[in-house]
Amino acid sequence: INGNSGAPSYAANETYTAGLIAVNEASDIANVTNSGAVKVERMKTDASALISMGGCFGELKVALNGNNQISNSGNINWTETKNCSSTIGYALGGIAGRLYGSLTGVSNTGNVVVTAKTKSTTGQNVFLGGIAGVTCGTNAISLTGNTNTGNVQFDAQPVTSGSNNENDKDNIRTYKSIYVGGILGYNPEAALTIENCSNSGNIVVGENVVCNKLKLGGIAASTTTYLTCSYVGCKNTNNIIAKAKVKRITDSKPGFVYVGGVLGEALNSNKAGAAPYDISNSGVVSFEGDAPTVYIGGYCGYYEDVNHGVSFSNTGKVEFAYNANSNIETLYIGGYIGSASVKSKTETGAEASFAVSNSGEVAVSGVAKSVYASGCVGYVSTESAV
Repeated sequence: INGNSGAPSYAANETYTAGLIAVNEASDIANVTNSGAVKVERMKTDASALISMGGCFGELKVALNGNNQISNSGNINWTETKNCSSTIGYALGGIAGRLYGSLTGVSNTGNVVVTAKTKSTTGQNVFLGGIAGVTCGTNAISLTGNTNTGNVQFDAQPVTSGSNNENDKDNIRTYKSIYVGGILGYNPEAALTIENCSNSGNIVVGENVVCNKLKLGGIAASTTTYLTCSYVGCKNTNNIIAKAKVKRITDSKPGFVYVGGVLGEALNSNKAGAAPYDISNSGVVSFEGDAPTVYIGGYCGYYEDVNHGVSFSNTGKVEFAYNANSNIETLYIGGYIGSASVKSKTETGAEASFAVSNSGEVAVSGVAKSVYASGCVGYVSTESAV
């Protein structure tokens, strides 16, 4: 443990690691802080595994109000080696790796970092968040008044000829999906509210990372629930930069990249929730890697079935930067949204109102077969009206 709050250097199938409590079901916790590093250096297993790591909790099963007295300042580090199982998945968060209940008034200043050093096999999903890695279950979850100032980063060690790992420069694990968010990595099913949360940490995925899908957001990387989702009073003030290589999954299913100043990808479908308002981004939003299809936006990379108004401002640069190895087929980029499916009326029949401003530069310095670039929205689906 090297004098820090943390984990042993290897573990079995299900692993919960935290600076304070590995798995917590108590809701009356208050005034606690972790300042020790939470670190796992290798994972010796050939079985399917899910790693849950957090500065305070590995897994949080209940709602918790921190009253601004629950915090983490220790770094959370997972270093993966070539001995790791190809079926390992990760959920890492500055406060909690996996989250089942609402979380209010907590803060993280520690860095959340995964470094891969693995042989070429197929890996699982990776969920990284400045506050929480991934939400679990279908109950309503709110993230309210939470702040993150730590960097959230996924990178891979370059493997070159003559290295101690492998003698193949391309011998890096290919992950299924990677989610990296300033507050939350991924919300798959919960009715989610994110209110008055802020991120000022860098969100970074390095150039040696290889995956099939990549999603980054200053607040949340991806919210794919078809239940109510609301985002109010949230802001991102630091940079979101992805340099990874995203591979085609099959011939008919290309790999995707979603990068947004607030949300990487948002699928809200039939439920509007409260109209998002007082939302802003001032950080650089950038993709410098390689992928078949790329969505980049100052607010959101890809926003599906929007049926409510939005109040949002962007002052950060939104860019696709040239990479000599890039082979982009389709690029959607906008100061507000890269690509959107927007309904013309709300659920109540009222006209949807969009109060959006962008003063940030939208820049495309690379090459793609098809490019949709705009100061506001790169592309809006044909069945929609704005």
